[in-house]
Amino acid sequence: MGNFSKKPSDVLQANLLKNYVGVYIEQGVPVLDRDLNLLQDIISTTVRSVFSRFIGDGVTVGSSGFAIQAIPANNDFRILAGSVLVNGVDAFNAADLTYSSQAGVPALTTPTAARNDTVYLDVSLTEVTGAQDAELLNNGDVGLQTSVRQKVVWVVRVAEGATSPPSPAPGHTHFPLARLARTAGAAQIQAGMIADLRRQILSLAEGLRILGAPTFGTPPFSPSSGGAGGSTTLSGRNFNVGQLTVTFFNSATSVQAAVTVSSATSAIVTVPSGINGACRITIANQFGSETSANTFNVL
Repeated sequence: MGNFSKKPSDVLQANLLKNYVGVYIEQGVPVLDRDLNLLQDIISTTVRSVFSRFIGDGVTVGSSGFAIQAIPANNDFRILAGSVLVNGVDAFNAADLTYSSQAGVPALTTPTAARNDTVYLDVSLTEVTGAQDAELLNNGDVGLQTSVRQKVVWVVRVAEGATSPPSPAPGHTHFPLARLARTAGAAQIQAGMIADLRRQILSLAEGLRILGAPTFGTPPFSPSSGGAGGSTTLSGRNFNVGQLTVTFFNSATSVQAAVTVSSATSAIVTVPSGINGACRITIANQFGSETSANTFNVL
C-alpha cells in the first residue's frame, strides 16, 4: 500500500456517506494527499456508478470480447480479445489467450459424469507501486515514489459443477461468460458444449439510433401511388425527433420531398417532381434512417 495520511478507500466511503460529490481546494493552505486522492476518487466512482446503474454489465452487441471458443486441446478453451463493462469498470483483453495460459488458475478436470460448468470473469482493482512499475520511482529526477496507480485486474475462472458463478470476494465482481455442458469422460471441450452467457448491451450510438431514428409503420405510406404535387401520408414513429427528411429514389435518380410532420407517428409528404415510376422512400434524421421495403409509384 502507498504511503497515505489516510487510506483512500476509507476517506472515499466516509465522504460518499455524507453525499459529497466534489472537492474544492482552498488557497494558502497545506495540500493534503487525502484531498487530492478524494478528488479523483469521487469522479471515477461517480462515473462507474452511473455506468453500472444505467447501462449495466455486458459487451456491446455483436462484440467478441471475452467470448469463449473451443480449441483442439484437453480441458482448455480460448478467450477472445475485446472488452466488457463490469460494475462500471472496462475490462480489456488485448489479445486472444487460452484459459490454461493464465497465471494461477487451477487446471480443469475431465468430468466422470455429465456436468455443467460456468465460465466467468473475475474483475477487481489493485494498487500498483514502484515495486511493480519502476517508472513510479521517478529515477530520472526526484528519485522517489510520489504516487501509486490503480489498475483493473481480471481473471477468467471456471466453476465446475455449477450453473452460476460463486459469490465474489470483497472488492471483486463476477460476470458470467459461458456455460460448458460437459459429457462424461470427454476431456476436450467441443464447440457444441459452449453456450454464450455474456449479456449484450447497446452502445450509446446504437441506443440513440434505436430510440431516435425514424422508422416506418405498416403500411409505410398511403396512398402508394400519385402524381407530382399530390401527397401521401407516412406512418411510423419518431417523425418528430430532430429534422425529418424524406427522399424518393429509384435506379435513375433521387429527389428530396417536402414534408409536414403531423405527429410522432404521422407525416404528410408532397410527391416530388423530376422522378417517376416505382420509387423507394428513405426517411432520416440525425439519429439514423430507414428505407421502405414497399415502393411508391410516381405517376
